[in-house]
Amino acid sequence: MRPSSSYLLVVSFLALFTVAPATDPATESKKPVMCPSSAPQCGPGYYQPEEYNATPNLGYNKLFELQHHFFQRFVYPNNTVEAESINSAIFADNVIGRVSDTRVFKGRELNTEYIFGLFVKQPYASVIGLPLSYEILAFTGNQNIASASTRVQINFPSFPDNRTLPVTVNTWLTFDSNLQITQYDVTFRWFANLMQMLLLSLDPKNPVNATAIAQKTIANAVCTQHNIYCKGKNLQYKSTDDCMEFLTKGVRMGQSFELGDNTLLCRNVHMSMLKYRPDEHCSHIGPTGGGMCIDNYTYESKVNEVVFTNSPWIPDGTSPHHYHGLSSNNPK
Repeated sequence: MRPSSSYLLVVSFLALFTVAPATDPATESKKPVMCPSSAPQCGPGYYQPEEYNATPNLGYNKLFELQHHFFQRFVYPNNTVEAESINSAIFADNVIGRVSDTRVFKGRELNTEYIFGLFVKQPYASVIGLPLSYEILAFTGNQNIASASTRVQINFPSFPDNRTLPVTVNTWLTFDSNLQITQYDVTFRWFANLMQMLLLSLDPKNPVNATAIAQKTIANAVCTQHNIYCKGKNLQYKSTDDCMEFLTKGVRMGQSFELGDNTLLCRNVHMSMLKYRPDEHCSHIGPTGGGMCIDNYTYESKVNEVVFTNSPWIPDGTSPHHYHGLSSNNPK
């Protein structure tokens, strides 16, 4: 049945006087805006898409499982598989990592190289060893945060007797809802003692000569890898002699805490990355240090450096200070 013409006329007439509800500008401005995928941790006034959560409540058992999974992939030969993947799925795309005696590493590709590629079996002399097995000694987990003390058996083939030694690694990890690591803070416990023992094993009766042997051996390894991978625009040294001259006389050997400074030891670390991305890493072993092997840290700047912004290190943190921790001057 069709509506009468008089009915349609009345409806049209009333529509002319119908006023839409008023819009409150203040309310409109408070509408949440979706976080961009590159910045999953947003402040007030933002929301995250339901399919992603930077701080999920994963529970103790899942966190313990993820902790095991990380170390299972860290030991040889699994670490070789991860390194060759270039972008390990263990890490989130925006992962931020710090290793106490080196530097801060950002992004999945860089962290894949340094966490897995650095510890694969190497054909040259290096202070870095080959992780063979692990045992988690202590663990706790809350929300998306896992903390553990793990004893890793590491083989050091570049030193006498091809020794395998226990190394304690303390880790703090955060995971997102994809179960990927978004942050890690790693400390190699008693690393100075380990380095001293390894170097002295080269000449137990003469520490000075032991250091000289290590310096020449490591420099030769760095120069050899440079000649293989750093060519054309990536060339850092004119010749092997030029390379050896700089690495044995132009830069210090370095102490155990200087693997991220202008030292030979730092260049030994970065040497392992050359085969993955020469364009990125050749400058790190060169005279300039390429922004990685440089002396730009002081003790205070290292301690006070603000590194982690992907997730609070304190469960259920909602304020910006949770990224830095709590103190009597910065109460919750």
